Amino acid sequence: MARKSASASSTSLDPSIAWIAVIIGAVSLFWYFKRKQPPRREQQQVPGAAAIVPVSGKSLKETIADGKNKNWKIAVTWEAVRSLSDEERRLALTRLASSTNLHILAGTADSSSVLAALQGIPSLERHSIMFCSTEKGYEAFCRQLTPTVLVSGKTELCNLLLRFVPWVVHVGAPTGIGRNLLDIGSFGEFPLLS
Repeated sequence: MARKSASASSTSLDPSIAWIAVIIGAVSLFWYFKRKQPPRREQQQVPGAAAIVPVSGKSLKETIADGKNKNWKIAVTWEAVRSLSDEERRLALTRLASSTNLHILAGTADSSSVLAALQGIPSLERHSIMFCSTEKGYEAFCRQLTPTVLVSGKTELCNLLLRFVPWVVHVGAPTGIGRNLLDIGSFGEFPLLS
């Protein structure tokens, strides 16, 4: 009988050893999974826009006069250029597309007329012409594009994006609502065109 009790006690583990094994296993799993996580990336700066935020207090006109406008990303809403004649619009957009990274934002109702009007402008790629049907769509496009300059005829859009875009150019009646906002009467007065 002594043999049965000895063999029974040899198969059962001491509870303290079992707890030590569980703790070592848990710590090992924790360290294994912690090392498998991808390394955390630092917050990346948005190229183009973030480097040109008007912190120095310079206006858009002063910065353009300094010659620091090469390869800017510019978003222009169709409403801002609609009032120009076809020839004036073509000349202005050709000039902007040749010296900047130009994006056109238009409403979906105007898609065929916009595409016809913009056809043949050199340096303006088809993927740079975007259509949306709501104000939220315009906002989403602008925030994803992170343009250096937004040119729009929509006052609400200008007000909304003042926090996210370094310079906003409002085409139409003067609003004077932000230090990074420039009011112009028509798209032909845009400083990069003069």
